[in-house]
Amino acid sequence: MENWKPVKDFEELFEVSDIGNFRRKGKESNLTQHKTATGYMTIATAPYGRTKGWKTFRIHREVARAFIENPENKPQVNHKDGMKDNNVVSNLEWCTAKENTQHAWATGLSKPLTSEQVKNTKLSDKEVKTIYEKYQKGVDTLRNLCNEAGIGHATVIRRHKKFNTKHFSTKVFY
Repeated sequence: MENWKPVKDFEELFEVSDIGNFRRKGKESNLTQHKTATGYMTIATAPYGRTKGWKTFRIHREVARAFIENPENKPQVNHKDGMKDNNVVSNLEWCTAKENTQHAWATGLSKPLTSEQVKNTKLSDKEVKTIYEKYQKGVDTLRNLCNEAGIGHATVIRRHKKFNTKHFSTKVFY
């Protein structure tokens, strides 16, 4: 049995169901959903008429807002199975951005980018490792080595922390 609840902030106009359907209040037919380029299901409608503006509803968020308690006030909704178009209430949970990212990495939906994949990175991981190794050998100070490379020393420190188990020794070099 499909359960319906009013859409928060639009209680007098719309209802959302626990299986991810969306309709105008008092109507039997569901509004047509569209998949965004990022894979989420949405509905764009003019709640108070076209002259007063359009509103886009992300279905997973509306299902979560209507059916799932959020006592910790977490800002994001995670799809447990990783399928962004599966908006059944049992597949959704409130989460933080960090929890959402960790879930994506743990399930293989997403992988952390290497520096070579980031377009605006000035140096590769290998080049950062070389700077660190020169610093470790006492060739020069970290600031001077970074200045020569055209980057700030904080960049090398951040990259060291991020990749230290992969590329570097565990020595901290502030």
